[in-house]
Amino acid sequence: MSSQDGDVSAALHNYFSPNAPLEPDVLAELQSLLRLHGVSAEDLFYKWESYCMRLETEANVVTLAALKGFKQSTLDDLEKDNQAKATADRRIGATPRSIAKGGGDVFSMWVVVLSHVFLGFPSSPLVQKTLISRRSFSGSMGWYRALLLLRARQQVA
Repeated sequence: MSSQDGDVSAALHNYFSPNAPLEPDVLAELQSLLRLHGVSAEDLFYKWESYCMRLETEANVVTLAALKGFKQSTLDDLEKDNQAKATADRRIGATPRSIAKGGGDVFSMWVVVLSHVFLGFPSSPLVQKTLISRRSFSGSMGWYRALLLLRARQQVA
């Protein structure tokens, strides 16, 4: 046992059982929790007290069964936090943006739909040229002007 292990054991004894020595298996479980969470003995004791308050039990009674429940509870809390972070990360870019792919707003969609319905042809270079110049077709009747331009371009072609 190194001096650092002795210091950790002394700190754990000081916080968790100042009046009586801790059982070896309880001490080993506490050391495992310290390594798992990477916290000091004082921080682990504060987490232990919080856990005991949540369960409405005595914090000065440290048993192996209670420590295993504490360990499982902290692991469950960590898993919930990780899932919440993963969900939040997914939500950041949830709205698909097709603008980077060369257009794709609602106006463009209507021009394509109307060209299929009224002119009877699929997306063609004419439709694409109209979509590129769609800025001039804003307003309430913009789709109608775009459709008229498509018809004119189709007749010319």
